[in-house]
Amino acid sequence: MESFGLTLINKLNKNSTNAKTQIDYCFTNGNGLKSDYFESLTSFHKPIWIRKREILTGIHVDEIKQIRTDIPFNLKDLRSYDQSDTMEVDEEFSSDRYKIVDENEQTDIDKTFNLKDRHTNDQSDMMEIDEQSSFANYENIDSNSRKILDHFLLVLDFNSTTDTDQISNQVQIINDLIGKSPFITMHNKDQSVRLKSKTEYSVQAFVSVYTRTRTTADGNCLYSSLSIINIASEKLTHSMRLLAVNAMINNSDYFQTLCKVLDYSFEEQLQRTATNTIWGGEVQIQALSIALSHPIYSYIQFDNNPKNRHYIPLNISVQELIDRFNKGTAGSHLKHIEYKSDMNKLGFCIYYNGTHYDALLPFQANPQQFVPHFDKINMSL
Repeated sequence: MESFGLTLINKLNKNSTNAKTQIDYCFTNGNGLKSDYFESLTSFHKPIWIRKREILTGIHVDEIKQIRTDIPFNLKDLRSYDQSDTMEVDEEFSSDRYKIVDENEQTDIDKTFNLKDRHTNDQSDMMEIDEQSSFANYENIDSNSRKILDHFLLVLDFNSTTDTDQISNQVQIINDLIGKSPFITMHNKDQSVRLKSKTEYSVQAFVSVYTRTRTTADGNCLYSSLSIINIASEKLTHSMRLLAVNAMINNSDYFQTLCKVLDYSFEEQLQRTATNTIWGGEVQIQALSIALSHPIYSYIQFDNNPKNRHYIPLNISVQELIDRFNKGTAGSHLKHIEYKSDMNKLGFCIYYNGTHYDALLPFQANPQQFVPHFDKINMSL
């Protein structure tokens, strides 16, 4: 680009796609400018911010790096898609964001660059930045999920049929994040996730496989638990709600039948699912199982009364406990398996004490499964 009198003025080695590649660059033919792209919450295009270098603090001033290419392109083809999103922002807001590509809009510009000069000065610093960007990304996406749900509820009050494109698009972003997350265990959970120091009746065979978290008790505990299980923190709580809402909308016939069986109103359950701090139950767990394509196992306290048929001694062996689950004599634990094709998948495990849900995290990948015998609803798709 130097042969065209252009200088690269944004950062190299900065991911700009959810495939961890960089395809977005800012060039200038003027002096004293600072520029970068950032992700928009209201558009699928990357707005650009530009400001004069003289007003930047020493922290924001970067060494200008240059790259060359022999591939010409027409500068007139470059345009800003969303001027309303152009603003001055601090560099921290230009961290990695995930996006959806609008297949209906394409550019004819051949942006093939020679990237031989790209390098990383300090890998440890880059890893730390990526981790911070991921958590900031979770929070921004979850905040957007909450805004979408609030808008959905507002429209729902006036019209029972509403445009759900915004929800569907957000679902793709959330699923992309979840798909890139590693398998979550007690050892790689976020430090914000606290553990239960003491449980009511600890059966060693079970607690040697799973540990119970202390999920925030704010009415969102079911969704927070599934967020912990999928991304190691509660940072996608509202996004879990949005996934459940989307599943109920896309499988409305199934959920209308389910709500009728449970003597619920489908519309009321859909509204409850979308509303912040409103607790979830059987309908919402069914929706989450569909949305996440995994069985969800809900456990309660083991029976500590030796006179009862479902009594589980504290020192029972792992194999004996498995046998008791298979026989249906380990307690009234529930399984929620919405797709028959998901029956052999690893179950997401939660604990229910009658008023509150906590996530159960395994100590290692591919943990022993204690599959509940009872399916309260038994309406798999």
